[in-house]
Amino acid sequence: MSDHRLRQLAAQGLLDASGFQRALRMAGLRPTPPVWRKQSDLLLLVGGVLMLLSGIVSFFAWNWNALPGWAKLALVLTGLVLAAGVSLISPWEQARGQWSLFAAVVMIGVVAAVVGQVYQTGADPWQLFALWAVLGLPWTLLARFQPLWLLWLCILSLSLWLWQSLYSNSAFSMHAINMPMLLLHTLALLSWERWRGHLPHWQHRVVPRLLGAGIAWQCTLALWSVVGDWRNYFWMEHGGWHDGVGVLQGTITLLPSLLWLGGGFALYYRRKELFMVTLPVFAAGGAILIGVGSRMRMSDTGTWLILALLSIAMSIGVVKLLRQWHGQWSEQEGAA
Repeated sequence: MSDHRLRQLAAQGLLDASGFQRALRMAGLRPTPPVWRKQSDLLLLVGGVLMLLSGIVSFFAWNWNALPGWAKLALVLTGLVLAAGVSLISPWEQARGQWSLFAAVVMIGVVAAVVGQVYQTGADPWQLFALWAVLGLPWTLLARFQPLWLLWLCILSLSLWLWQSLYSNSAFSMHAINMPMLLLHTLALLSWERWRGHLPHWQHRVVPRLLGAGIAWQCTLALWSVVGDWRNYFWMEHGGWHDGVGVLQGTITLLPSLLWLGGGFALYYRRKELFMVTLPVFAAGGAILIGVGSRMRMSDTGTWLILALLSIAMSIGVVKLLRQWHGQWSEQEGAA
């Protein structure tokens, strides 16, 4: 039974204060002392690993020029061996083994960077991150750990972005959609949704929600750019349709955004996942606001007043709609 349903029962007088608290504990919605201890241990472990990695990076940044090449390699390789050694003697299904593998993957990137600088390989930055992603993939597969999957996706995305920057200065421009990056993140999200029922460590929703937010951000910027600057894409100032290049560019920018936002809304509305539904809803609201503003004279004070009132009204409407959906889904889950 959900927390929302229990609160409804308490509001109807069917549960008193002590009964409400007891029901929360029985439903597993209130942490017990062992759960608090486990979470505290995990927090200390994560904090220790992150601070240790931060200390390693800071040490190299401060003393880098004073260290000879052999010392640089020896230090980073020692860190990699220690992290890998801890992971080998620790169960990989436990936090200690997973976070030691996380540290090992980070050290792989540090080792690759040090080798490139000491021996002056001449490799481009994107090649460094691509190599890091390739070498880190087996460790990521072994760890079966969401933060490590997220790190690996960030490394791969950064490699793609650096490669794109060699050929284009607008890899993340608001005036065009980054199709390679959109395809990469969409493929990752679809793979996660496809296999989450078969892989227990993919049940948590942190990584897919971050992927969904990143994809929605790209699509939202592209949608807003076309809606706000539609004359440059489709319609000329003196009347008539724009040339074929402008229409094609606008269509290529607009169509994937609409398909992803609409398809994502339909998919996650059926799955009753409020966070993922919220993304396209707010994207559509922002597009309406920008579309209205682009057709008004922005130098007038009245225009900004109208846009402010419209923004407030739309925000209230969207929040009420989302709360209504959340209440309906919670009742359905409680009844089930």
